[in-house]
Amino acid sequence: GILLPLNPLLLERLHNPTERPLAAQYHTDWTYLQQQPGTVDNVQLTMRNTGVATWRSAGWRHVSIGYRWWDMNTERFIDTTPIVTALPGNVGRDETVQVQAAFLTPDQPGRYLLVLEPFSSSFDWFSKTGVIPTLIQADIRSDAERSTGQADLSALYNRGRRPGFINASVSRRALWSAAMKIVAAHPLGIGPDNYRLVYGRYLGATRWDTHVYSNNLYLEILAGSGVFGLAAFLFVLAFRKWGYGPASMATGMFLVHGMVDVFVMATPIYFAFWMFLGMEDK
Repeated sequence: GILLPLNPLLLERLHNPTERPLAAQYHTDWTYLQQQPGTVDNVQLTMRNTGVATWRSAGWRHVSIGYRWWDMNTERFIDTTPIVTALPGNVGRDETVQVQAAFLTPDQPGRYLLVLEPFSSSFDWFSKTGVIPTLIQADIRSDAERSTGQADLSALYNRGRRPGFINASVSRRALWSAAMKIVAAHPLGIGPDNYRLVYGRYLGATRWDTHVYSNNLYLEILAGSGVFGLAAFLFVLAFRKWGYGPASMATGMFLVHGMVDVFVMATPIYFAFWMFLGMEDK
């Protein structure tokens, strides 16, 4: 109960645990821009909140709009500090908002992609959890006159689904490493069942499969509920009346298997585990 407020997605996950906490759909009137270097411009961005988490316009973990520039020649993001556009108000589930998203074009001429999307905290981009951003192709030239139009970006969107994506094939060693990095950054935990929503960030991925767990029961508890959560779990185990009967053996098998898997997220399995844990051998 004490650790519940540390779960940043608690209310949203209680509302609908099967849907994504963060999800969005975007629309812009144009997808091609011709503009001069070092010029402030803006685009009308329509965003629909298709997740269950409310986008808050102020306060802790508020959401704002930012952007990054992808150099199409070097295929890298350029170093820049984006202009931040605030939300006009809170955006709840299934609500739509329109903003004039401001941006500053790169100083160097070239072919770029303007990557627009919301973020929370310190540029914690939505795309880190698999939300595809909106793209605008830009030709930046010193002699250009501003013009906009439509560009076919389907190939770029399809390509963007592959690089930097982590799926279920990631190794246990990598998953355990991510868990330890989470613990180092958040010793009190990030909230139960939140490991799968953030682990990719600690492995340097841009997108990842949010159905993947840490593959270790103890690291999962440690990352989610912190040192106090794991201590409480071990406290329960220590004061169980252990013996050589079926209940103790079954509980022990669960705990050994927990060294290479996480079973407390599957209702039929964790229900059986807690039953065996509470049973006495006869």
